[in-house]
Amino acid sequence: NNKRAQEIYKERFSDPSSFTFVLVGNIDFNTVKPIIEKYLGGLPAKNNNEKPNYRDIKISDQTKTDVVKSGSDPKSMVITNLQSFEPNTLENKIYLTAISYILDDSLIDQIREQKQWTYSISAYPRFIQEPQQAQYLSIFYSCQPNRVDSINNEIIKIAKSLTTINVA
Repeated sequence: NNKRAQEIYKERFSDPSSFTFVLVGNIDFNTVKPIIEKYLGGLPAKNNNEKPNYRDIKISDQTKTDVVKSGSDPKSMVITNLQSFEPNTLENKIYLTAISYILDDSLIDQIREQKQWTYSISAYPRFIQEPQQAQYLSIFYSCQPNRVDSINNEIIKIAKSLTTINVA
């Protein structure tokens, strides 16, 4: 119902006092400050101090596959997430970020260049705070559909080899 959608929109955006605004880019603070004051400072604020209402969501460790067919060329676009529920401490964030850079280079070298299984592949870290702290190594790649399982197996093998390195 379009009317109900408008009601929900007005309700959700009538009090942005609990919103977090993030400005990204090469920004000169002195130049942007009056703009922030004018456009964000002028927003209505009821100061409801709204908190998220989390449901009891269980995150599965099972593999989920969604297939969407589009276009005429046989090509798979895949997102593989390796998940951990370690606390998001600064040390863990630095560690996972470093591992993601090494994993990215290893995946490009071994899967893209040596085996030539993918058109492109990359890895990056993600950190989730709510409803439960979690960390992900997300790997994106594109390939022929018949290569997906082989590539996922190779990703797991490479990731495990990186996370079991003993440093003397």
